Amino acid sequence: MEVAALLFPDGGTACGHSGDYSSCPVSPELRRRLAARRIQYVDQLCRCTGQYRSPRFSAMPASDETVVRVDLTLDNGQQSLEVVVTHPYRVWVASDVTCAGRGTSTSVFSDSPTLCFASSG
Repeated sequence: MEVAALLFPDGGTACGHSGDYSSCPVSPELRRRLAARRIQYVDQLCRCTGQYRSPRFSAMPASDETVVRVDLTLDNGQQSLEVVVTHPYRVWVASDVTCAGRGTSTSVFSDSPTLCFASSG
């Protein structure tokens, strides 16, 4: 959960909000994808149009990765993400971000990533 907490600190602004993800614990592939700014007019990592509050984290460990659910309180409601955390470089990093419970079609790597609160499932 430490990786997710570094990506979504208490301050309300996700890591890399400025577009520079070099200090964020993400895989090189995810860093490149986020830097491509595929989702317009929002923070690429949290998919938020503004700041968030009260980040909460819960982990779902698997054999070679961990999925961390991140619940963020937004001005217009709740946003829930799932951060896939792996350790391909002997250090834990985020390798993907999806909308919680909505599957890989909402992945940052999908052809048309979406805002999570706008996704219909």
